[in-house]
Amino acid sequence: MNGLRRGALAHVLLLGALLATACGGTAPAAKRAPANAADNAAPKLPPVELTVACLDVGTTKDLGKVQEALNRMLRAKINATVKLVPVVASDYAQKMNILITGGDRLDLMITGDWLDYYEQASRGQLLPLEDLLARYAPDVPKAIRADIREATEANGKQYAVPSIRDWAADYGYMMRKDLADKYGIDLSKAKSFAALTPVFETIVKGERMPAVASEKAGATIYDGMAPVDFDSLGDYNGVLPRNEGGQVVDMYETEAYKRSLALIRKWYLMGAVPQRLSTNKSSPEVLIKTGVAAGQMARMKPGYEDKEGRAVGQAMVAAHLSPAIATTSTVANIMWSIPVVARNPERAAMLLELLYTDADVLNLLSYGIQGVHYAEKAGNVVGFPAGVTAANAAYNPTWSWMWGNQFLTKAFEPDAADIWERQKAFNDAASKSSAFGFNFNLEPVRTAYAAVEAVKARYVNGLENGVLDPGQYLPQFVAELKSVGMDAIVAEKQKQLDAWLAARGK
Repeated sequence: MNGLRRGALAHVLLLGALLATACGGTAPAAKRAPANAADNAAPKLPPVELTVACLDVGTTKDLGKVQEALNRMLRAKINATVKLVPVVASDYAQKMNILITGGDRLDLMITGDWLDYYEQASRGQLLPLEDLLARYAPDVPKAIRADIREATEANGKQYAVPSIRDWAADYGYMMRKDLADKYGIDLSKAKSFAALTPVFETIVKGERMPAVASEKAGATIYDGMAPVDFDSLGDYNGVLPRNEGGQVVDMYETEAYKRSLALIRKWYLMGAVPQRLSTNKSSPEVLIKTGVAAGQMARMKPGYEDKEGRAVGQAMVAAHLSPAIATTSTVANIMWSIPVVARNPERAAMLLELLYTDADVLNLLSYGIQGVHYAEKAGNVVGFPAGVTAANAAYNPTWSWMWGNQFLTKAFEPDAADIWERQKAFNDAASKSSAFGFNFNLEPVRTAYAAVEAVKARYVNGLENGVLDPGQYLPQFVAELKSVGMDAIVAEKQKQLDAWLAARGK
């Protein structure tokens, strides 16, 4: 996911001064809701419409019908209706900046470290949430572990609430099971990314099809590999190598990065990587479903193969190439914020309360209308109704991870009824980075940071998708990064990390 943030941030930072000015004012006046949560009974509240921006994933043909059903529910609960605005991931950060700086209608929005959350907070584009949650959504903070809340703060304040889902991940590769069976491929035998090379060779030769797409639309192949070697510390501008103490380094100078680029270049030259992946805006599920690629680099969790199988419309198998890992980024990549342009911030907070506590709301958003888009199945799970599959479903967004508290949703087959208990155990057992909870304040090096992002915009996608030969272009890339201030950023990040660790007795 961080690949998307890298690509957009350079443009955003160049507009930093203008945006800070545009967003420094007061949100438009709104009719205020009652002063405390005890007075939030729907009949006492004036009707409002809330505009909610979310990520556009999966199949949402029947989103209008689901929104109508949701609004009937919300009128009874908080006398509000919502207008859902799905935006594709590759355009999301830029779209939110346009909406916020333009003063458009926007009351609640998805954000994350790869979607410019820390920049949005530093520019004053997001409302602080502590008081709003205490008064209008008191159960939301109770649902989230204290260390998770701290890990998602920006400059010591809470501007976003992380969704309750996979707060940790393991990393590897996932592909269509029918192709693995056809060629006798056993992904469980792969123990490294390099071990995937013969698998990719087999797919390219036998199917005349690329073997791997990136993890998310607009990301790079390397984005699905980097977390195995490094804690990104939010942005990959100065990283923490795993098992090497607290020394921040420039990732782009490391031997691990060099080896990974050489491997990706090899895959590209053999035809294992789609030729135009750097400009692709489709999700990996779409690329696999439409035969553009056989698989994807994946950030995984319990039941992930089943989830992706539903999205693709056929069974998937995976090579898990790392243990479960928890970093600030794995927690902060999907969160909810209230922007400063919100007309109804109090009611937006009330909606947040429902997204974290109300199973009916969550199941409707996640799976659609019962009896139409999903049905109860044996084993205390739900699934598609008779005659409906992932291929022809009118509502199959596969986005329950986005809407507040995923653990309150019903398990969707082929997941077992205990999937959320397994996920919680996975989260709790994950290996934490020593910098878990650390957030870098880029203000002291903002000028250098903008210049570094501009350089990265010219090189990263090409290098990390195999298009550019790292033997030729990586030295140029590193030299240009140094010339515009990467070393100063690394030093500043080290200084802040040392102070953060010392303050916690680490």
